[in-house]
Amino acid sequence: MDWDINKKQNLRLNTSYNVNGSNSLSGNDFYYINEEEITKRLRNQVNTGDNSSNNFVFNADYSLNTDTAGGKLTAGFTVNANNSSGMRNFERSYAFPTNLSPSLQQNDNETGNRGVNFNLDYDKPVFKKRDRLEFGIAYNYRKNDNDLLVQNFNYKTQQYINNAELSNQFFYNENILAGYLSYNYRKNGWSAKASMRSEYTNVNFDLSTGEVYNVSPYLSFFPSASINRFFKKRYNIGATYSVRINRPRENTLNPQVNNADTLNISYGNPDLSPSYTHQFDLSFGAFGNQWSFTPRISYSTASGVIERYRFVNPNGISESTFSNVGTNYSLALMLIGNYRPTKKISANGNFSLIQSNYTSTLNSALNRGGISIRARGGFSMQLPYKTAFEANLNYNNNVSAIGRNSASINTSFGARKSFFKNTLTARISANDPFRGRRNTTYNEGLNFTSNTYGVANTNNFVFNLNYRFTKVKTNKVNVPPPPTTSKSKE
Repeated sequence: MDWDINKKQNLRLNTSYNVNGSNSLSGNDFYYINEEEITKRLRNQVNTGDNSSNNFVFNADYSLNTDTAGGKLTAGFTVNANNSSGMRNFERSYAFPTNLSPSLQQNDNETGNRGVNFNLDYDKPVFKKRDRLEFGIAYNYRKNDNDLLVQNFNYKTQQYINNAELSNQFFYNENILAGYLSYNYRKNGWSAKASMRSEYTNVNFDLSTGEVYNVSPYLSFFPSASINRFFKKRYNIGATYSVRINRPRENTLNPQVNNADTLNISYGNPDLSPSYTHQFDLSFGAFGNQWSFTPRISYSTASGVIERYRFVNPNGISESTFSNVGTNYSLALMLIGNYRPTKKISANGNFSLIQSNYTSTLNSALNRGGISIRARGGFSMQLPYKTAFEANLNYNNNVSAIGRNSASINTSFGARKSFFKNTLTARISANDPFRGRRNTTYNEGLNFTSNTYGVANTNNFVFNLNYRFTKVKTNKVNVPPPPTTSKSKE
C-alpha cells in the first residue's frame, strides 16, 4: 500500500510470505587408500533429506518533507520471521571389508530466526542547496534458535537412540545500535563527502547444555571520506577511504558439530572476534553517449580476518572450524564498463584482479599469497512484440588463507514478454543450462594437503507469471480556450 497522506507526507507498507519445500537424495563412496594408493576399505553412504521453510516480512516506510528547501525526514520499520525444518538421514555401510558394522544416523534440525530493524534519517540541503547534511540512527535486533537432535539407530533394538554428544540447542541474540553524520560538499565540478558512523554491538549466545558465552559489548567507529572531480562533462577522478566490519555470524560461532561426512567434521568457533578492514580506492571514469569505462585501484588491510581453518588428527579425521587467522593485505585492479549501441541493446561487464597476502599468528602454514580473478558479463536486448532477452556469465577463481577455490563458472539466461497493456508479464529463466558448476579446491595445512573436485547439478528452469491489478490513472486538465478578440471596423 502506498498512501500520499498529504503533499508533505507519504506512507508505504508492504508484506510478503512464502513457503518452501524440498527433498534430496545423494550418495558418496569413500575410498580409504594407503601411500601406495591401494584401497584398503570402501564405504558407501546414502544421504536423504526432507526440508521445509517459511518466511514472513513486514515493512513500513514513512517520509515527511519538513520544509520547502528540500529537508526530508524518513523512518523505516521492518519485522521478519523465518522458520525451517530439516530431517537428514545418513546410512553408512562397507562394501569391503564386510566384517565392519553399518550405521544409520538421523539429524533433525529446527531453526527459527526473528529480526526487527528501525531507522530514522534526516537530510537537508544547506548553503543555498549547494551542500547536503545528513544524520540518523538505526537499531537492529536478531534472534536465532537452532535446535539439533542427532539420533543413532540401534540395530539390535531396532530403535533410534539420542546422541548426547552431537545434540544441543544454540540460542543467539544480537543487538546493534548505530548513529551516523555526514556532510556532502559540491562546487565547480568538485565534490567531497565526510562521514562518521558508530555502532554499539551487544551479542550473547548459549547452548542447552548449560554453556554460556557472553561477548563483551563493543563500540566501533567507521570514518569515511571521499573526493571527486568532474571535468569536461565526461571525465571523473576520485579517491575514497572507508572502514568496514565483518562480524562473526551464527554459522561461524555455532559449536554444533556437523558430521555428515565422518572423515571431515566441521563446527563453529564461539571465541571469534569481529574483523576490521581499512580500504583506500582511486578511481577514474570516462563517459560517452553510448558507453562508460571506470577503472579502479583498491588497497585494503584487514586485521583479525575470519577464515575457515582446517587440521587433521592423528587418526586421520579432518576437523574444520573458523578462526581470526591474522591479517590480510590486498591490492586490486577493477575494470567496469558499459556499452549501449542502440536504445534496445546494452552490454556490461567487470573484471577484477586481486593480489592477497595472508599473515597468520595461528598457523605458519596460513602465511600465503596469491591472485584472485573475478569476472562478470551481462547482455540484454529489447525484441519486438514487447519481448526482452538477457544473459549473464560469472567467473570466480579465489585464493584463501588455507588454499584456493578455482574455476567456478555460472551462467544464466532469461526472456520476458508483456501482455494486455503491460498488466500481465511472463518470464522464463535458466541457470547453468549447459552444465553444472565445477569446483576445484586446494587446501594446505601443517600436516596435510587436500584436493577437492566437485560438480554441482545447479541447472534449473523457472517460469514466472506476474499480473498487476493497479491501473495508472491519467488526470485530464481542462485548459480554458484563449480569450476571443473582436475585430475593429476600419
